[in-house]
Amino acid sequence: QVVAGVKYYLTVELVTTLCRKNGAGLGNVDISKCSLPATSEQLKLHCEFQVWSRVWLNDTRLLSQNCSDS
Repeated sequence: QVVAGVKYYLTVELVTTLCRKNGAGLGNVDISKCSLPATSEQLKLHCEFQVWSRVWLNDTRLLSQNCSDS
């Protein structure tokens, strides 16, 4: 498909962590230091995203998202 810009297709697996979301300095959390719950307690999502980026217009759009339990 030809588009004006770049269309990204992302496949991502999201997993819960033990890091608190309401902690001070949330914007500066080093996620590599966030531990994961035991495998049997993990909540996982498998997500697919399509993103369209037109850098010269400073425009990035989420075209679609689809998540399901993994």
